[in-house]
Amino acid sequence: MEKLNLDGLNVKQLSRCDAAKIDGGGFLGFVSIMGAAIYMYNNWDDFTQGFSDGWNGEYNRP
Repeated sequence: MEKLNLDGLNVKQLSRCDAAKIDGGGFLGFVSIMGAAIYMYNNWDDFTQGFSDGWNGEYNRP
């Protein structure tokens, strides 16, 4: 297996402190989950109807 050479790319290895600062995403995950929850709340009737149709094997034919 060939080793990746990063000498000419002006990059360096992150320290543990830098890696801890970058490892995040809590806010974006929270916003995504809340967006999905709000969408389901606003469209609950359609959601339950679609789930029921899927469970019973029914679908809208063109």
